[in-house]
This record gives sequence, C-alpha cells and structure tokens, in this order.
Amino acid sequence: MAHEQSHTLEIQGEEILSLESLKEESTSDVTLLSEVDQDGGVFYSYHLDDSEQVTVVWCADGDETTSVGDKSWVKYAPARRFAPLELEMLWAIPQNWTRQYFVEDGFDTAQGIYTVDGDHSIVEDVAVHVRFRDEQLPNKKPFEVMKVGTLSYTPDSDIRQIVQFNKIYNTAHHLKIDVEDEVDDLLRDLYRSSDRFELNYVGELSIMLEDAVHDMYQPPNAELPSFIVTPINEPDFIHGVIQNVTGSTYDEEVRKSAIDVLHSEGVISREHPVRISINSFDEYPDRLYHIMAIIEAGYTPSQTIDYVMTEKSGFAQVEWAAVRSVSQSTVSSNAAEVRQNMFHHKI
Repeated sequence: MAHEQSHTLEIQGEEILSLESLKEESTSDVTLLSEVDQDGGVFYSYHLDDSEQVTVVWCADGDETTSVGDKSWVKYAPARRFAPLELEMLWAIPQNWTRQYFVEDGFDTAQGIYTVDGDHSIVEDVAVHVRFRDEQLPNKKPFEVMKVGTLSYTPDSDIRQIVQFNKIYNTAHHLKIDVEDEVDDLLRDLYRSSDRFELNYVGELSIMLEDAVHDMYQPPNAELPSFIVTPINEPDFIHGVIQNVTGSTYDEEVRKSAIDVLHSEGVISREHPVRISINSFDEYPDRLYHIMAIIEAGYTPSQTIDYVMTEKSGFAQVEWAAVRSVSQSTVSSNAAEVRQNMFHHKI
C-alpha cells in the first residue's frame, strides 16, 4: 500500500529488533508505547522521538526478537493525527492523543475516549472514542475509531425524573406543620417558579456533573466501570439555583432546610448517573477536513482527492476522471485504496 513506508531501524535483515536493541542502535530516545496481548501474539508499539511514525510490531507468542514472516510483521503509522474519521481503522494510537477515560468491557475489547492535542486541527476540541478490536486476526488494524466529535457529560435519565416538580407543591402543602414558616414559604416560591427552577437546575447540573466526574476519577487515563458513572454530588450548587429563582430573600440556613426537604421527599436527588460520550459531528466541517484526515493517514494526494470528490462530493467517477484528465479506472483504483483499507467498512 502507498501509505506504508519502509524503515531500516526496526528491522535488521529479516529480524525484528528488541526494544533494548532499538535503544542501542538509535541516536534518539525510543519509547515502548503499548504492549497489548492478542490471540496468538502481542502487539508492540514503539516511537522514536525524532520520527513522524509509530512502529507497530506483531510477534507470534510474544517473542519480539522473532523473524519477519508469516507469524510476525512490522507496520508503520503516523505519530500524530489531527483529523480522525469515524469508522477509521488504526495500527496505533497517535502520539498526540491523550486518553482521558477507558473501560475494560469484559469482551476482550477495551474502549477509550481520547482528546486530540495540538493546534493544527481544522476543528478545535476534537474528542475520539476508540475500540481495540481483540477479535481481529493478526495483520489487521486493531483500533477502530467509533465516534469523532466533542466530549460530553450528560445526565443518563429524563431530567423530569431527576427533578420531580410535581412534588414541589405537595411538599410545600403537606409539610407546613413540620417545617418553619420561612422554609414552607421557600418551597411554595419554588413551586410558583417551577419553570425557572427547572431551567436553572438543569444548567447548573450539567456543569456540576462534569466537575464531579473529574473530581471522582481524575482524568487523564482514568479507568471507569463503564461510560455511565454515578459520582457523589454535593448539593451546594442548588443554593445558587434557589438564589437565582427567588432572589436573596432567604438565608443559607433556610435554603439548607428546604434542600433537605426536597431530598428527603425525592423531589431532587443527591446522585445522578452521567453518561460520558462523544457528541458526533453532524457532518465534518467541510471537504478540507476529509482531505486532511486521509493525507494524515499516509495516502497519496491522488488517492485522497479521488476518494473525497467521488465518495463525499457527489462526482461520478467518469465525471471526475474527465476533470482530472485521467482514466475512470485510475480514479476507481485510487478511491478504492482509501475506502477498503482506511475504514472498517464503507462510509
């Protein structure tokens, strides 16, 4: 394939050099990025500090000094990527991706959410959901890009189940004899302003959930039980919500007593499940993003432009071939090279 380049350091004759040998042979620092078990062998990923590539080695039985052949091989991947695409397959995780969260899901696959670092991306704050495909046969790209977009923290339930406003009136009405007059007045005010209370509560809750997840799991490289977690939420943010809704007419102790009533009566909850996910781009910003992504992956300019113009821009292969003054078979071959080898399946 056009995007796989030869390299001399990692292979000496027909022998794959060990990490120790690489360090002895190289004039730059060599880092073992990852070592991942797979049926029948092990994936090793190396990086040389002065290289624009990551070297990926698969060795049968985990023997990293074995000979290159049917049981072992070497591939090369870009060290940095700024414009990933959904369904893209990767030999290795790029150096400029930071793993924020990961989940060992129990099905011989590991999933991770990464953020893309660097100032060369067409889109800012790109996040990527990646799955390691352990069921793949050797000599297949092991990483699948599942989603590309922005990192999101959202309540994993209907907000009206979290804030049960229909209970506010009943709470205020039935508990008057059990609470101080000011607390009862505050509960009634919240009922009368339930729409504003909901709007403020939801907005503050979304901010608080992200902070709560960060406080509890301490990313980057935080291991999660799943991508739905339930951090322990302190009720302090509700004081601000009440002040926004009712003004500053109630002091802190009255607000605290009202919050305790709302919690005890199930009107609001102290804990909220939150889903950590990627909000996929509805569409990539423009054709330039696709061009950048495919060039980054190592394909030639001809392969890239023929794929983008015929697969993403609506040109028939015959029409685009005429524009380029090449044969239709040339355009078809170039587009197929990207479509068949870059992605898990056609997109």
